[in-house]
This record gives sequence, C-alpha cells and structure tokens, in this order.
Amino acid sequence: MSEWERTAEFKKALEDYEAREHKKAEAFDPKELLCRSVIIREVLDTQSGKIIRYGNLVFEDLPAIRAAETIEEKSILILHRMLKKAYKDLTLDDVKHFEFMEATRILALMSGGPSFLQTQKQLQNGSEVTQQPKESASLPMNIT
Repeated sequence: MSEWERTAEFKKALEDYEAREHKKAEAFDPKELLCRSVIIREVLDTQSGKIIRYGNLVFEDLPAIRAAETIEEKSILILHRMLKKAYKDLTLDDVKHFEFMEATRILALMSGGPSFLQTQKQLQNGSEVTQQPKESASLPMNIT
C-alpha cells in the first residue's frame, strides 16, 4: 500500500470518527446555562458535619468583586455573594465577622479546590519560590 493510499485511508477513518462523534453530541443550548446558574448547590463540610448551601457566581457578580481593592476584600465579597444566593438574609457585615479560618475553609469547599487566600510557599531562608524561565527552543544553548 502506498503512502498516498494509507493517508487517504487514515483521512477517511478520521472523517468517519468525527461524523459519529458529531451525531452523539447534543446541540448547545445557551438557555440551559441560565437554568444551571440559579441552582443552589450543596457541599458537605466534613469538619463540622454540616451541609453548606451556595450559588455559583455569574457575570453579574463580577463588577462588585472587581471593585474591591485587595484580595481579602474580593474573597469576602465572593464568599458573601455565593452564600447570599442560598441564605437570603446574610449580610456582607455578617461575612466580615466570620472567623478567618472558617471563611477560607468554606471558600475552599465551595470552589472545590484550594483556598482563595493561599499564600506563596516560602523557602527555609525566607525567600519566595520563583518559577524558572523557560528556555527558548529557537535559540542555541551554547553560543561560542
């Protein structure tokens, strides 16, 4: 079998695969995103044994969060806006009086990952960890 025939065979197999995948895929429905954006979600806080209810942030939340000047203020606003969707009478002042460790733990639980207020790792000598610059593939390593 020639290279040309093999290439044509692979191309046909790829086109068949893409056609099958396209038939399986559902059409995108932007209105479905609206339905999902108002869902009240729940996460189990295994440390306290309580269920925390919250709503995800939407684009409408961004201007207020962006207006905050520090990462701490942004974190408080994020926490308040997410919890407020499930606990209507919760005020921003209430959230400002949460214990710091509780607030960061709740943020981590709701985000499904590490805390929003993580700090950079520090070396034993007190220096901060920095990333090494990537070497360019287009430049020679040793110029002599």
